[in-house]
Amino acid sequence: MRVTMKELAAALGVTQGTVSKALHDRPGISEELRCRIKRKAEEMGYRVNRVAQTLSRHTLQIGVLLPEEWPDLYDEVADGIRDEVQNLQDYNVQIHIRTVPEGRYEQVLRTLAEYKLDGLLCSWFIDAEPDGRQTVRRILEEDRDIPVLLVVSDASKRQDDAFGIVASDSYLQGRLAAEYMRHLVPANAAVAVMTGQLAHTDHRRRVDGFRDTYCRDGRTVLPLIEAQDQPQVAERKVRALLAEHPELQGLYISTGNSEAVCRTVMEMGFGDRVHIICTDLFAGILPYMEEGGPVDALVYQDLYRQGRKAVRLLYDALSGGAPLPAHTSIVPQLLLRCNAAEVWRRRHT
Repeated sequence: MRVTMKELAAALGVTQGTVSKALHDRPGISEELRCRIKRKAEEMGYRVNRVAQTLSRHTLQIGVLLPEEWPDLYDEVADGIRDEVQNLQDYNVQIHIRTVPEGRYEQVLRTLAEYKLDGLLCSWFIDAEPDGRQTVRRILEEDRDIPVLLVVSDASKRQDDAFGIVASDSYLQGRLAAEYMRHLVPANAAVAVMTGQLAHTDHRRRVDGFRDTYCRDGRTVLPLIEAQDQPQVAERKVRALLAEHPELQGLYISTGNSEAVCRTVMEMGFGDRVHIICTDLFAGILPYMEEGGPVDALVYQDLYRQGRKAVRLLYDALSGGAPLPAHTSIVPQLLLRCNAAEVWRRRHT
């Protein structure tokens, strides 16, 4: 039979209000008493009644800001967010998802703030704006300490700011790609790395992870290629790369632009000569992973899982008083030709 808070309070000789403060880490009681109550709760098998909690509070309003560009990437995040909110439909949670055109995040955020948000999920693009995090705080706080989680964000975290992060380990992504590349090409092979912008911490950590692992015993990598996250730039630069280095055997694409690069590699007749490892799983990349295609593997960040995890962490912080983790790392995976299509199918059926 379920132990009630009244029974727990009676066993301890305290009020139910005191028990509630202890179990929800609220101020007003000593740390010694808090620990004693928690120990007794565990001994008696007491569990917080989340349904009762839900019925007694207002609907939690969670805002989501995702960039309008790169829909293939952020649609996966949004799907994860929506599915996790669906799981919480009986727990008074309402989600407000907005896609943001470049340079207009402050305007969109102000419209979201009208919902009197309890929490916010947003992407790394906040950090790309001047004083982005300070602007978020200024618009949202209204004398309340609203928890904010960044998803698909830089894996590094400044110790002096209160934003939580859910992200795949960028450095490990680079290491995974390098470890597999070492098996694909001989030690003296010409290998290149293409990234978006080295100024982005996330991009730089992937490059560092690849270089540190691939070059550990004297192997070398050609000068880094920055494509500025623009497919046209990536296409132009890979053409120049292959013209200058027709001996190229390996290419790690550490950000987007994989489709543009693979298409160009095939058009130039290098499809069966260059081993490509790219980043993230999109429908458009699967044809290039088929037999005879240039893509041997891809590093999978699991953007869908990042979206779901972010909602769950924010809900736990808002509903049960759990502290918002400073950094939650999603372990990346390496997908090969034999399983990439199956992962895509299961994710989308």
